[in-house]
Amino acid sequence: MNRQLVFGIAAAGLMASTMAGIAQETTSFRSELDDVAARLAKLEKGPEQSASWSDKITIKGDIRYRYEYKDKEDDTDKSRNRLRARVGVYAQVNDETTAGIRLATGSDESPTSTNQDIDNFGSKKTIWLDLAYLAYAPKYIDGATLTVGKMNQPWVFASDLLFDSDFNPEGVGLTYGTDLGSISLKTQVGYFTLMENKTDDIQMATAQMSASADMAEDITLTATLGGFFYGGLKGEAFANFNGKTAENGNSNNGTGAYLFDYDIIDGSLMLDFHSITAYAEVANNMADNVKDDTAWILGLGTQIKKLSLDYNYRDMERDSVLGALADGDFGGPGGKGHKIKASYPVAENLSIGAAYFRIDTASDDDVNLVHFDVNVKF
Repeated sequence: MNRQLVFGIAAAGLMASTMAGIAQETTSFRSELDDVAARLAKLEKGPEQSASWSDKITIKGDIRYRYEYKDKEDDTDKSRNRLRARVGVYAQVNDETTAGIRLATGSDESPTSTNQDIDNFGSKKTIWLDLAYLAYAPKYIDGATLTVGKMNQPWVFASDLLFDSDFNPEGVGLTYGTDLGSISLKTQVGYFTLMENKTDDIQMATAQMSASADMAEDITLTATLGGFFYGGLKGEAFANFNGKTAENGNSNNGTGAYLFDYDIIDGSLMLDFHSITAYAEVANNMADNVKDDTAWILGLGTQIKKLSLDYNYRDMERDSVLGALADGDFGGPGGKGHKIKASYPVAENLSIGAAYFRIDTASDDDVNLVHFDVNVKF
């Protein structure tokens, strides 16, 4: 075999070997590139998933600092500083389900107050579970929502005549709303547990209908009618929160228990006229043998530029409403009096407010109560 042929064969072999090596390295490089691309895609996908989940979560809260002064006839004047802090996490679980949890301060477990007294040498303050609910709004029933747990009040009220605004009922509630032209209708039914007993539990069954109609431009009339029926109260011991009896004006049977049942019919009217709101509400306890059975309130509110003002007068007979759940500031049924309230936003999410109560209590004592508040929302 001549030299040229040998050199040709050797060169061809060397070239083939080189090309094979290059091909192998190219394949390996491509594999590494594919692996890097997959890792990058995975990294990109992770934040997207986190962002989509975070979009479903809302965190809201508020802090209020209050100075309170109370002057009660034939008693020592009292002033105190109080703090309220609340923070809630709310989730859009899916297209039909929402859920919420909120924590709040409170000097005790009372359902009508989240105020925490500032005292005891700067000691740490107690935090309570204030809300814990889930709500299901099926797509196939437009306007319907089923809520279970410890929830915000599902009713429409003109005022706080029946329940303190801090009261969050516990149980099951169903609401349905629909629009009929210029009229919006809402119905609510619910079954709520107030006390678990060894025998008969204390329950509250509710049903309410409200209608809101646009009468003309900037004029809206809203009417409500509802029933709130408490089962098993008569003869049961008064509600008790951390050792404090919540009789709050209701009749005593002589042994520290409720003398009557409470089957309450409540109705209200609200007229929004431009920047003015006028409202009236009446509640009547229709249970057997109740004489002091009626509560009513009349009120007027307005907004002058940024300043919000509200005035109301109420008269609450002794067994017209359940004292344990009534407005804690007013002192429960058995009294009557005036309330004036003002608030003003000094900056975004920051406001100041004041309220004055002039109350004639069931024991005929005159009470003057003043609040000065600073509120922050976030």
